[in-house]
Amino acid sequence: MVAYFRRPQSGHITCYFNRTFNVLPTTDGTLAAEREQMLVSSRMELLRKFRSLSPGERSLLLDTVFLIAFVRLALYLLPFALVTRYLTHRAKHRYIRQNVAVPQAIWAVRVVAPRIPRATCLTQALAGKYQLERSGCNVELHLGVAKENGKFLSHAWLECDHETVLGGEVADRYEPLPALS
Repeated sequence: MVAYFRRPQSGHITCYFNRTFNVLPTTDGTLAAEREQMLVSSRMELLRKFRSLSPGERSLLLDTVFLIAFVRLALYLLPFALVTRYLTHRAKHRYIRQNVAVPQAIWAVRVVAPRIPRATCLTQALAGKYQLERSGCNVELHLGVAKENGKFLSHAWLECDHETVLGGEVADRYEPLPALS
């Protein structure tokens, strides 16, 4: 048995007894065991939400997980031009079994992207472009640049039929480069 003392912001000292040795404090002051319990409960909640989806939505989410992970890895290892050329070629020759509506495809990308490490706006835009092109949509990938406080910034967003569908929330801050279709 291990005793661990912690002083919260109130100034009182609290003593925790734990039979496991997983009692190291984390950066936010909670015990690692408490943190682990929170993670388990959040994973269970995600699993419950996933199971409540229709089979088509589950399939779309799983496809999107593998797609975003693949695009992220490809962008890390290969030149941008090669990745975009490959995805465009593959999308045109591999139509999806079921037509996915634009909002559904964008929803899947937005749900999955935060759970993939370093899935940037470019990763999300390329994955969304691939999903939508497979469904037969006319999609354009836009890249923009800006300079704020001496820092060079870039952003990627998608337009489908001249309407911004992904990443457009901050796109007006960036000077667009020629569109990539």
